[in-house]
Amino acid sequence: MPLIYALKTDRKKAIEGILRKRNLSRKDVNRVIKEVKLSGGIDYAKELALKYAKKAVKYLEVIPDCEQKSLMIDIANDALKRNY
Repeated sequence: MPLIYALKTDRKKAIEGILRKRNLSRKDVNRVIKEVKLSGGIDYAKELALKYAKKAVKYLEVIPDCEQKSLMIDIANDALKRNY
């Protein structure tokens, strides 16, 4: 999602130029990551994930309290805590 978002911004040309290479070096990959971060792609993806996690938990409200419901809520919340 962060890369897709970045490709819709003014960073598109820089990213596409790198990704067109036949073999990417570690430096190329790091440059793409930098461009994605500069585009706001990471923040966008986090906000989108938060939006959908909240929506999922809201839909779970209609289910009676049980272990499975708690597990699904925990999964939604834990997914937001992952760092890469």
